[in-house]
Amino acid sequence: MAGTAPLVTVRGEAAVPADPELARFSASLHVPDADRRAALARMAALHEQARAALAGTGGGARVESGPVSVYLEHHDPASPVPTRYVATAELTVEVVDLTLLPAVVDALSGVEVGFSGPSWELRPGSPAHARARAAALRDALRRAAECAAVLGCELVELVEVDDEERGGGFGARGARMSARGEADVALSLDLTPVGLTVRAGVRARFRTTAPDLPALLAALPPTPEG
Repeated sequence: MAGTAPLVTVRGEAAVPADPELARFSASLHVPDADRRAALARMAALHEQARAALAGTGGGARVESGPVSVYLEHHDPASPVPTRYVATAELTVEVVDLTLLPAVVDALSGVEVGFSGPSWELRPGSPAHARARAAALRDALRRAAECAAVLGCELVELVEVDDEERGGGFGARGARMSARGEADVALSLDLTPVGLTVRAGVRARFRTTAPDLPALLAALPPTPEG
């Protein structure tokens, strides 16, 4: 009796190397003062100073400002009187031209800020994602062909492909860096771009010719006796 053509469903995976296309780091601002209003006023001035320094890089950086917060700090837990107020804020800086990264970081050398980063990333829609998906599709096709060969049949039709949308940069974050108001900050930090690994996954379903199942079963080795 003729068999029914089966469907073979496989998962394809790929991990391809890619060079980073942008860098992102955080600049943290920290202002203590005995007076709350004074702390906020000094924070506003420091915030403006940092943004002006970054603007002086000629458009090399995109800056996003986070919220400003103020909290009471107690140096003596036994005392009900707060020692001082502390105002904090954070700037997220994105550099799309990596050759400008040292200059962007160094622009903040005269500003009392802390640094965290950089993280190395791809631009949205980077061709690296397409390369990873294509490699995952080739892997799915190879796996489907191997399954069909074991069953003694051939792939005849692609039924469905599901992109799992897993593409992304991994291993992209640099070590945390820390510097406050130091000259030649960029020279004291490792700003060497870190290579990325872009991963992708797909599920693919293929229709095959009908296998000769009785012949396949007959060719199986006998089950060892227990």
